[in-house]
Amino acid sequence: MPTKDQTTIMNLDDVYEQLKKDDIEITTKFSYIHPKRTKGKTITLSLGRCWFNCLLPDNFPVLIDEPINKKRLSDIVNQIFDMNDASSAAAALTLLNKEAFKMSSIIPQTFDVDHCIVPEEIKQEKNITITKTTLPEEFPEKLNKLTHKLIDNHLQDSGIGNLLNSGEAKTNDYGILTLAKGPVMGIDGKISEPITSSLSDGYTGKEFYDAANDARRTFYIRAIGSSEPGTLARNVTYANSNTQIASDDCGTKKYLTVTINKSLITELFGRFMYDEKTGKLQEITPETNIIDKTIKLRSPLFCKDKNGICKICYGKLAEKLNSKQIGLLAGTVINKMGVETYAMKARHESIAVKFKKINFKEDLQ
Repeated sequence: MPTKDQTTIMNLDDVYEQLKKDDIEITTKFSYIHPKRTKGKTITLSLGRCWFNCLLPDNFPVLIDEPINKKRLSDIVNQIFDMNDASSAAAALTLLNKEAFKMSSIIPQTFDVDHCIVPEEIKQEKNITITKTTLPEEFPEKLNKLTHKLIDNHLQDSGIGNLLNSGEAKTNDYGILTLAKGPVMGIDGKISEPITSSLSDGYTGKEFYDAANDARRTFYIRAIGSSEPGTLARNVTYANSNTQIASDDCGTKKYLTVTINKSLITELFGRFMYDEKTGKLQEITPETNIIDKTIKLRSPLFCKDKNGICKICYGKLAEKLNSKQIGLLAGTVINKMGVETYAMKARHESIAVKFKKINFKEDLQ
């Protein structure tokens, strides 16, 4: 329970006022009160969690009292979007983005040379588990386990530890920096023996040229993987610039047959499917039990509306959009999928032995 003389945090101004004091840290405990999230009761939270809760819209129902990583933040953003109209959700997310940049300048997460110094016990385990004879397909798993052990045992509550645990920095990249690079593939498609040195250790002459060969391949993937999806996105935008939300329901009887798995279900919330038992359309929600089942999905592919795409074929997302010009949105999404997901992440998968010839257009299908 908070003490009687403890300051109570009620808004962002209270948080920043406390941060001006020399003896206050982001982990310092404070009282926090909110009419909905704490039901008007005063509870104790760290200053950082008080700050985060102050950023949330007043109608956000849940108190956030846990570490926030990338996935959890994405869930919170989606919840804000679902609870509010487009303009209110945009205002809330703009505030979150603005204040996050402000806080990062006040209390930055630092990374210094000490974080590249590997404890002797980790070095000894590395020399045993990671060698030149380690099979390429086994190397990523062994390096990942060793990297997590280094983070969990020696970097908790440090700047780099916080970045890695949040998901903003890649664990594999940190392993390459401090432990070992691993097997690499050149532009000719040949896989080298594992590079057992790290960037902080320094490479041998042979390891340097193997790594350089891998770098040339990565630059090639970036160049091809950025230009082709970028061109495709532009063409999609031009071709669909006049495509918009039109009627409420076009009445089409054609459906897209889809088998649902756990990774796909979240992408279909708000879409409509044909329920053969009732003979009616049903909205797909988190409560809809269709995992591992094959459904008939209403899709823009079969929309009969001559003036655009109807709201049923497009789904509930139409209600959240400020603009009816969904063709422009389609171009943006294609570009994001291609450039960010496909091309830019290739570097982070450089130690994974699952490479194939790059052909964005075929891979997208």
